[in-house]
Order: sequence, then structure tokens, then C-alpha cells
Amino acid sequence: MFSSMNTAGAFLINTIFDMYIFILIMRIILVAIRIDYYNPMSQFVVKLTQGIVTPIRKIIPNYKNLELATVLLVILVEALKFFLLGLLLVGIPNIFGILVLSVADALQFSLNIFFYAIIIQAIFSWVQPGNTQITYILARMTGPLMRPVQRTIPPIGGIDITPIPVMIGLKLLIILVTMPLLSLGQAMAFS
Repeated sequence: MFSSMNTAGAFLINTIFDMYIFILIMRIILVAIRIDYYNPMSQFVVKLTQGIVTPIRKIIPNYKNLELATVLLVILVEALKFFLLGLLLVGIPNIFGILVLSVADALQFSLNIFFYAIIIQAIFSWVQPGNTQITYILARMTGPLMRPVQRTIPPIGGIDITPIPVMIGLKLLIILVTMPLLSLGQAMAFS
């Protein structure tokens, strides 16, 4: 049975690491969709990540619009998170299981970011229609996922229902791809 201190420690590790992983994944996304460097969201993300990404980028350059250094950093931060959680809760974990967990959790985190970006974009379209910096970023983020479905499913009665199948597809990817990888990683790391 875990003590309250172990549970509190696991909560803190998870929360702090997940906040930074979110910012790192947002950096990858903002660079990939070519958001203006001087956009306030870009500036926020860059200022929180530049100090750690720049030295790695000297070794691992970008590939087109993909920041490979940041991708590696996401995997490393995920690995450190799961290693610390393993030490706190069960003992020394298996490193290969930690790597599988890291990749799976980063993928699940990314898919969830797109899922919630679609929800937030839909809410903004109802509550505050028009162009703001956040709606611009959300439209650029979700556009590559939404456009193919929008070409297939026209608006029904003036209402765009394309977010629904896209969100279903994202959740199916999480269920069919990342959850089995997470289970495999947990079995490898903590057994």
C-alpha cells in the first residue's frame, strides 16, 4: 500500500513534468504550423524552452519544420518522469520499458492536445466568433486534421459537424495505438 507521501510525490512529479511536456509539444506544433515568432503564444513557449532546446539543437538540427531536438527533449523529459515515478512507487524500472512508456505517453499527449484544441476551437466559434490570435493558432493547428473531413462532409443546416468524426478518430488512435503501448511499457518497466 502506498503512503500519502508517495501519492503526493507522484502527483507533483506528474503535474510538473506534464506541464513542461505540454509546453515542449506546443513548441513542436507551433514551429510545424509556422506560427509567427513574435506571436505572444510563441514568445511564451520560446522563453520557457529556449535555454534547454538551443544546446541540443546545435547537435540535432531541425528537419524541415520538425524540431528534432525538441522531439528528443520530449522523450527525455518523459523518460525522466517515468523513471522518477518508478523509483518513488516500485523501485528501479527497466530502461527499455521507460523508453516505450515515454514514446507512448508523448504520442498520447500530442493526440490529446489536438483533441482539446478542436473542442476549444468549437467553443470559441460559438462564444466569440471572429479572428483572435488564439483562434488563428487553433485553426492552424487543427486545419490539417479538419480539412480532409470538411471536403467529405459538408455543413448540415449551416452547422459544421466535422469536429465530431475527427475527435472520434483521435480517441480511436489513443485507444488502439497509445494505450496498448502504454500497457506494454508498464509491463516492461515495472515488472
